[in-house]
Amino acid sequence: MLRRYLSLPPWKRRLAALAVGLTLGAAVTTAIVVPQRSALKRFRDDYLAAQRTHEVAKLAALFDWTGVPAAERGRLKLALVREAESSVVSARLEPLRAGDGDPRDTREGRQIPNLRPVCRLSVAFGGADAGYSTWLVGRAADGYRLVVYRPATPEKP
Repeated sequence: MLRRYLSLPPWKRRLAALAVGLTLGAAVTTAIVVPQRSALKRFRDDYLAAQRTHEVAKLAALFDWTGVPAAERGRLKLALVREAESSVVSARLEPLRAGDGDPRDTREGRQIPNLRPVCRLSVAFGGADAGYSTWLVGRAADGYRLVVYRPATPEKP
């Protein structure tokens, strides 16, 4: 087999090597991307299940609270209470847009995301309080979590 391969003209050997390389590259990429997509879809389904049962504790468990001050946690949990009362029409995973996950300046100072965002979760609400929410989703050690912006400098005790 090797003798036959080596007896081919150089352009055919290069073409065969290219075909093998592309096939292996596609297989490896598929082996990496498919589990990530299914994990993101499971995360979206977990969010929808918590939203549809109106359980604020389950919604809050989907966030990564690393480095987030207690006051910001309280404000965000109040927003979750209001959001849990709304009925969800749809939830979609979307690619990041320009500027998603960039540090931002607020009245409280510079804010940075506590996880590196990988995509956006856009949720549309129906009923009397129709509207939408968009959350950034990041990859944590234990799976995907919703990203929270935190102060760039840690709080002083």
